[in-house]
Amino acid sequence: MRANLVTVTVALLTSVNPAVVTLAMTRPAAVLHTRQGLEAGAPAFSAVQDAVAGHLDAESRLGRIPSGTDTATTALALVGTVHHLLMTSASDGPEPRQIAERLVSLLAGA
Repeated sequence: MRANLVTVTVALLTSVNPAVVTLAMTRPAAVLHTRQGLEAGAPAFSAVQDAVAGHLDAESRLGRIPSGTDTATTALALVGTVHHLLMTSASDGPEPRQIAERLVSLLAGA
């Protein structure tokens, strides 16, 4: 279970170059285009969050994570942290795998 979450977290952290995020956030036309896309129903971080929560729910049903785990909040914490890191990380920061492993260990109750 942890290995899968680390893989997903690394994929999210490496899916977009931080310079592209910074560029997109500083260009009014790009911000407007993104907002319009989201308002029109383009998938956003909520789609990723729902997918992670669904995976955690399945893991819970299989007994691989403790019963009673708040999977929705765990997914929110993981995806929210990834979103924050994408918006604030510099390309010379810690390796994505290191961040992912620490985050998943924290959320999975290492």
